[in-house]
Amino acid sequence: MMYKRLSVLVFLSFLAFTSASAQDLNCRSKQENDVIFRNNPKSLKEWNDFNNYSRLQESRLINEMRGVNTTNAATYTLPVVFHVYGDVQSGKTVTYDKLATTLLEINKDFNGLNDDYGTVEPFFQARRATLSIEFKLAKIDPNGNCTTGVIFHPAKNGYGNGGGYDDQIAADAWDNTKYINVYIQNDLYNDGSVTNSGVAWYPDNGMTTAKTARIVFNGAYIFGNTDKEFASTFSHEFGHFLNLIHTFDGGCTGTDQVADTPIEDGTHGLSCTPGTNCTGDKVNIENYMGYNGARGCYKMYTQGQVARMITALGHPARTTLWQTANLTATGVSTSTGSALASTTVRFKEDALNNGALAGNAVIILDGTKTFALATGTLTQGTHYTVTNLPTGLTPVLAVNTNKQLTLTFTGTATSHTASNSGDISVKFLAAAFSGGLTGVRCNGLTFATKFIDPYGIFFVDMADVTVQGAANSWKFFATDFGQDYGAWRFAANQLKIETYGNKLACQTGTKNISLLVSGTIINATSNFTAPTAYPGQLDLRTATYTAWDGKTGYVGFEHLIDGEVCYGWFKVRVDANGDGYTVLEYAYNTQPGANIVAGMTTKIATSLSATTIYEADTNDGAIDPAGVSLKLVTNNGTYTQSSGVVAATKYTLTGVPAGLTATLTAISNNELKLTFAGRATANALSNTANLVLTLKDAIVTGGVAGLDTSVFTIKLDFEDPYGIFSEALTGATANATQTWKYIDLAKGDNTEYGVWRFAANNLKIETYGKRLIGTTGTINITKLPFSSVIDGTKTFIAPGAYPNQLDLRSATYTAWAGGTTGFVGFEYFRRGRPCYGWMQITIDANGDGYTVTKFGYNTKPNGAITTPSSLANATFDNAELLGVYPNPFANEVTISTSEMSGKNVTLSIYNLLGQEVYNKTVTNSADSILLTTNNLDKGVYILKVTVDNEKFISKKIIKK
Repeated sequence: MMYKRLSVLVFLSFLAFTSASAQDLNCRSKQENDVIFRNNPKSLKEWNDFNNYSRLQESRLINEMRGVNTTNAATYTLPVVFHVYGDVQSGKTVTYDKLATTLLEINKDFNGLNDDYGTVEPFFQARRATLSIEFKLAKIDPNGNCTTGVIFHPAKNGYGNGGGYDDQIAADAWDNTKYINVYIQNDLYNDGSVTNSGVAWYPDNGMTTAKTARIVFNGAYIFGNTDKEFASTFSHEFGHFLNLIHTFDGGCTGTDQVADTPIEDGTHGLSCTPGTNCTGDKVNIENYMGYNGARGCYKMYTQGQVARMITALGHPARTTLWQTANLTATGVSTSTGSALASTTVRFKEDALNNGALAGNAVIILDGTKTFALATGTLTQGTHYTVTNLPTGLTPVLAVNTNKQLTLTFTGTATSHTASNSGDISVKFLAAAFSGGLTGVRCNGLTFATKFIDPYGIFFVDMADVTVQGAANSWKFFATDFGQDYGAWRFAANQLKIETYGNKLACQTGTKNISLLVSGTIINATSNFTAPTAYPGQLDLRTATYTAWDGKTGYVGFEHLIDGEVCYGWFKVRVDANGDGYTVLEYAYNTQPGANIVAGMTTKIATSLSATTIYEADTNDGAIDPAGVSLKLVTNNGTYTQSSGVVAATKYTLTGVPAGLTATLTAISNNELKLTFAGRATANALSNTANLVLTLKDAIVTGGVAGLDTSVFTIKLDFEDPYGIFSEALTGATANATQTWKYIDLAKGDNTEYGVWRFAANNLKIETYGKRLIGTTGTINITKLPFSSVIDGTKTFIAPGAYPNQLDLRSATYTAWAGGTTGFVGFEYFRRGRPCYGWMQITIDANGDGYTVTKFGYNTKPNGAITTPSSLANATFDNAELLGVYPNPFANEVTISTSEMSGKNVTLSIYNLLGQEVYNKTVTNSADSILLTTNNLDKGVYILKVTVDNEKFISKKIIKK
């Protein structure tokens, strides 16, 4: 559910000052729950009624718990799922192990098993109580598949807000009636502050139904990332989830609805020093629901608080969690057998927006079971099945060990708009496991796919939003992409825009919103500034900033799409007297990081799904069947037909290569698709063509004059025949004198590397995020010998953040000994498809430097490549005087050199595996010899010329 801020009073009620300290408890649970209550009277009534019921139950439950040993076996078990948004938060890693430990420590706090429970102040020892409860990580997900209960997502923030993110929260949530959903984010309110600890919501039926019931906590403050006492603030948030209120709520005149917790003044000045409150009573400084204890003395809940939590466990929004049937359904009551788990549950379309899925998932098999294979690749249909796989994608399950797999997807989805997003289910069959399915608790995993609509710039002529004078000082509004704002007359002649933490383009060093003129480029350089806590929202007009008075201009804004930063603008008109303003319209770009120009035309925007169409993977002149789509994306623009082939009289298309036939088809009333049949007669790289598509009035409702453009240039990109190639490198050296050398192999989408002497006898390769063959669980690069096969079945490892780039040599890894030569296997991408190659590396004799001398690569997607044989490596292209012409050649090639004249000459040809495929001996040779090679396949070879059984020279030759 999305709760909107409807008035300034409601808005002010949830603002809280955020400390700039290194860690700040500053739990905004009251403020954020108040947002729910004030916007949903039904929720407020429900909470008040339940508070009355809880008070009635308190005395009875306290009497029942007295004299009972509450540290017996857990009475209540509740399944938990952690959603982690970014595995590094404030420089601290957030891992499965840390979260499992965190949950264990929370359980100790609730059960009185914390190591300082026995040291509670004597005055409060009689009031302390424990709750027999166990929070356990879910083992089965909502689809019945295996899970670790810890799900990693791309970095995202803001789920601590009481509104504005509800759709995203619900989309990520697991069934609120079955799981406690805990969201681990670094910036809880997406306001630039990463020092807030956590926030949680009380039981509420509406939130549970809407899948927004939750706890949100900062990953920097879980156990292992901060001191033990401050980490116990997590127990504080779980207390809120079970309906506990701050002990200081309302200060000296307030109440936490519990009879045995003393009131507090809300200043938290005592920390861990015993003291009294405003009425002279002792303060329970060690109570988890206060702030004082976070300074080092969190120890206890009171009997009244435990009674209130027991009552909360019977609330309709909480009671389903601990029922026996649910514990079985979520796997927390079953501990036998092995289960599968994945570090990733979602694959997102890559930034090229071409239908490829980025990233990988590491799949782990726990318990005593093992996979049937320890290396290689699992076979679809034999070892596993896949359902709901988008057409065009192929799963690859590489076996890292007999306990671990890596899942990737190759290819591109034929249909990859947002509406094509869904779930891919992978079910492992008996053949995948040693001993079959016996002892396997769950054998399936589900992975969400997120595709993105074609990027575009969208113009929205919104209903005018005006604030003017004291009587009309606030108006909430939202954008089409789900971001909330508020137009705000803060005071007389002081105007602000409430962005709920989002950034606007401002004057350097100020919070003054820049007046942008039409034509201004808005991008990452536009000095975007975030607001601070009230009253630090961004200013459109103040007593000292009057640039907007009587002006109409543009406000640049930053917005996020799936965690990626995009840009847009609002058109704003400020009254001449500076006491009011109107938001007139806005536009936004959906391509991450791309520019947008202020004052974009109001014409219908067109969006081409791709400006380049590639040759199909068959490499035979056919064109990728996905084609290219042309959409009308703003102002309700439509084509004159919504289906069928578009007549050639309605458009022109020039530049189509011979052998291809183009067809333009209407997919809907706002989308056309251009596809190609046949095969291009000439399809080498040099035959790449530029096509020009021009729409005519007859195909566009209202004619092409209403479009931002009606002419589109589309590149038709061919590939040279696939092959395996090798090239020499010069100067690619790093040592004590030259510690760094950048190299670009220039063979794919991104083949940049850094040759790096990181420190004395510590050699690295900077890959800029790309993977090399290495050892699982390390950053050690494998030293490959001659004749090693490199393909998708090998173990590729990715670098970490600095200083965890991949190691060629370190103090603890010396496989690359000084004075030796070996090969590094690398993965690269061409047009978004994985290809493989090798680099030949020689380590300096002293082990303190190295040189990349050569590299080889296969241009065929997913095609294997083999490192050179010792022969090919030792003698490759070592002759300058040996003539080979033509080269490349078709069938006949002439070999010439003055070294041969009158000598006995042996000519040998080897493939790149080092295998001899041709041999010929000539006695009393002339200075040139004609070879006929009808039996050789197309490809790259090495020619070896031996003269009088002594002199040995070689040359690379290419048969086309």
